[in-house]
Amino acid sequence: MKVITLLFFIAFLSACGMGGEDRASIEKRHQNADFMTIATHNGCVRCHRIKQHVVGPAWQKVAERYKDSPDARDFLIDKIKRGGAGNWDEVTSGAKMPPHQGLVTEEHLGKLVDYILALSRKDSEQ
Repeated sequence: MKVITLLFFIAFLSACGMGGEDRASIEKRHQNADFMTIATHNGCVRCHRIKQHVVGPAWQKVAERYKDSPDARDFLIDKIKRGGAGNWDEVTSGAKMPPHQGLVTEEHLGKLVDYILALSRKDSEQ
């Protein structure tokens, strides 16, 4: 009977979110999910991934490159809007990023870039 009671208690704690993940882990999982939803909705995942090169550079590499730049956020938002080439030729073999002006909302642009830049400060699980 004690074993059954203990198993029930463990299951109860897990269901309440108290047995496994801490609050920070849950928040990180939600941020990752929100980011991937926005990135998928806007077509970003056709050419980018968090840790892997596809056509464009991995977002973690973007974060590393611009982590010390005070203008990184504005620069990257502008780069997504206007598109272009030349910054990542060693990765893209000269493939151009198409402009996304008017295709991605300002809110989504900010969330995408903020998440990408934060990758230089955290270890992503994807």
